[in-house]
Order: sequence, then C-alpha cells, then structure tokens
Amino acid sequence: MNRFLSNATNRIDSKGRVSVPAAFRSVLAERDIQELYCFQDFVFPAISVGGLDLLDRFERQIAADDPFSPAANQMSLLIHGGGVFMKLDAEGRLMVTDFIRDFTGIARSNLRRSGGSFSIMATGGLSGLAGAGTRGAQAGGQALGIERGNGMAANSGGGSSDAGGGPARHIPVLLSEVIEALAPAPGKVILDGTFGAGGYTSAILAAGANVTALDRDPTAIVAGQALVSAHAGHLNLIQSQFSELADHAPAGGLDGIVLDIGVSSMQIDEAERGFSFSKNGPLDMRMSASGVSAADVVNRAKLADLIRIFVFLGEEKQAPRIAHAIEKRRAEAPFVTTRDLAGLIEVVTPRKAKDKIHPATRVFQALRIFVNDELGELAQALFAAERALKPGGRLVVVTFHSLEDRIVKKFFADRSGRAAGSRHMPIVNERPATFEPVGKSMISASDAEAEANPRARSAKLRAGVRTLAPAEAADLSIFDLPNLASLGKLGG
Repeated sequence: MNRFLSNATNRIDSKGRVSVPAAFRSVLAERDIQELYCFQDFVFPAISVGGLDLLDRFERQIAADDPFSPAANQMSLLIHGGGVFMKLDAEGRLMVTDFIRDFTGIARSNLRRSGGSFSIMATGGLSGLAGAGTRGAQAGGQALGIERGNGMAANSGGGSSDAGGGPARHIPVLLSEVIEALAPAPGKVILDGTFGAGGYTSAILAAGANVTALDRDPTAIVAGQALVSAHAGHLNLIQSQFSELADHAPAGGLDGIVLDIGVSSMQIDEAERGFSFSKNGPLDMRMSASGVSAADVVNRAKLADLIRIFVFLGEEKQAPRIAHAIEKRRAEAPFVTTRDLAGLIEVVTPRKAKDKIHPATRVFQALRIFVNDELGELAQALFAAERALKPGGRLVVVTFHSLEDRIVKKFFADRSGRAAGSRHMPIVNERPATFEPVGKSMISASDAEAEANPRARSAKLRAGVRTLAPAEAADLSIFDLPNLASLGKLGG
C-alpha cells in the first residue's frame, strides 16, 4: 500500500501529542520520509506536512520564477516564513506544537483522508472536505494536514452576526452540496467566478474537471499561483470581475459555473483592506484594490445618499441618526480608519445587551456592497452565466444575506418560463425556460456545519440547469435594485 486510505479519530494526549495511524505511518516509511517539513496550507486553515523533497520542489518553483515578482515573494513567505521541521517520535506520534495550534486552533484531532494524502482536523469540522484531493495535488501525495474545525470561521462581512473576523482562512461553505449540484467530472470545464482561497476550485479539480477561476482581488491571484502550479494545464486563474465571466468561456460553452457571493474571510482578516470594524486599518473595503473607497463614500456622499445606502444595503434602522453624525464629524476631520467610523457608530447607537451583532455591522456591510457594486455585479453575472453555459450546464450560487438571495431567487423565477399575472393583471404569454431547477429550490447549511463554521449560518444555495432555449436580454428591472448615488461621482 502506498496511498492514504480510510480514516481514524485520535485525541491529543496530555503532553500535546497525536498518534498517526499505523497504516499511514507505513506509507511514510515506504517513501522513506524521516524528517517532516511542515508549512501553512495554501488553501485551507491547515498545517500541511511532507518530506524534504516537498520543500525542494517548492524551492525549485521559486527559483524558476522572477525572484522579484509578487508571486515568488508570496510563495517564499508561505513556505519559509510559515514553515518548520518536525519528526515523528518512536511511537509514531506527532507533537501538536504552538505553531500548529496557533494556525489551526485544534484541541482534538480527526485523521481523515482518501487518495494520496491525509489530513488531521478537529472533530466535527470541515464537513464534506475529506476526499477533496487538495493536499495530494499540492504535495504529490506526500502531505499531511492538520486542520481545525471548531471556531475556525471568520465573519463573511455580510449577514452573519459573527463579524469579528479571525485568523482562519476562508472555509468553503456548503462544499458537498455545491459539488453535488455542480456535478463536475473529467472532461468538463467549470468556471469558479469567486476563487477566494480556492476551496471550491480544489474540490472541482479533485473530481477531474478543468477549471477557469476568476477573482477581482489581486492578492487572491498571487496566493493562488501555488495551486495553479500544482494543477498545471487544468487550472487557469484570471484576475477579473465575475460579471465578465462570459468573456472567459470557451467557444462551446461552460459545463458549470459556481459563485460564492460576498467578501471572503481572508479579506476580513487583513486589517489593511479595511473590511472589518474589529481590526483597525484604512477605511478601504475595495476588493479590487482600485476605484472608490469606503472613505471616499463616507467623506463625500450627500446626507440623503448615505441614508439610502445604509437603509437599502445594510437594512440599518438607525440610518438617519448615523448619517447625521457622520456629516457632523467629517466637517471637523475626514474619516480615515475603520475605527474612526466604528467608534462613532458605537457612540451614536450603543450596543444593547440583547443585541447579537456589533452596532457597526450593517453600516460596514452597506458600504462594502456599495463600494464593490456587489448587487449590480451579481445581477450581471447571472445574465453572463445564462449566455456562457452550454445546454445542460449548471449554475450554482451561494449567497449570505437576503439582498443577494433575493436577486438569485428572482432570476431563476424569471427564467423558469412560468406565466406571470394576477387577478388584477392579465396573464402574459409563457416564455421558454432558460433554466430548470436542480434539486431543492433552496438549500441551507446543516446544523453541524453552521456550528463548525459560523459563516455558513446565513448561507443559501440555489442552482439551475441550462436548457436549449436561447439566452434572454439582460433586463435589470426584474431585480428591483435600489436607485442609489453614482459610485463614480464619489471618487477622486
């Protein structure tokens, strides 16, 4: 046997050690791996472990690139700055060091894997992740991962009440449900319109499909180069907005498209991106790192426009009070940091004992959605998907708050071909359906996943399969989007 198969559940003992199953140790012995090289995983909140040949492989990759390029610097930071050497003890146990605990947050461990690698993860966490194949792809079947499951997910920045962020990287929500609805397979071409940390992409690749992945965030593109190298010829990673996904579809059309809407936990975790009120940094919130920032909006938008933004995009009941306070404060000094704004909101609308979320949550959500035109991007992406999918191709969308879900729901309802009308209006002619439903009309996270990953609590999945009917015109009126101030007039 030279593959890691099956699973086992082991506890960390009183001295901080976890036993590696004998079957797994035999694979290490067969491959003559004596000293272990441990590094922070590229995709998941995990410590991946392999032999010294794995480190050599990474260093050859770095040497082949321009040493001054962002990709080479990022790769070096991950494998050198986030790496240590370790050994199994005489009884086949691995010490769960502070390095591992700090990055993963695990207390108990579940050893689980299928295929060419295995992972150690906290019991109860990362539902549906086993068998994704990411470690085998990255480490040539010689990697061991230590992953956390409890308390690992940061706030999405959307409708979740867990808005504080955290050290964890983005955990793919509803992963098994997404893969089931998407149905990737060898020979198929799938587009991941929201690459992030590559969670969905990795699982799609593991199923044998080819992936074109998009992300408007340049840091995500840089961080994803290791995954591109590991899947040479099967993964094409492009910096682009997902509203432009049709521009990246092959001539014959796509077999599937997946969209995970909203901000990723990685972006929340980076204080310098300005998404989180719990981390002091510049008031930015731009996913693409260009264009109008949140500071531009707060400091320049008219009072009425601020109120409308907070009401429509944040569903903030105290919008007038907060907007008036902003107008008064910016006359004295402009808002520069996230704490500038969050601190003002805390004073104007102090948190009550019964409140489940921070008083700044909805305002920060509204600003993020507005700055990145997230609702408009989603609407255009749905129209683009209709054009880019071949007959039988599948569209899978995961949303995190009611505004996003409402748009997706309205799109699938409009494209269903059902006749519209009421007792007050005549029934219009039926149109040929361009999408038919896949499974349930809406899927939410299980209690177990929501408990392990707070980001999943508000997640909703909707999916449809493309019919033979020609794509319809892109009519934004079907979404009833709010009429807000022009984003372009607020910059400069």
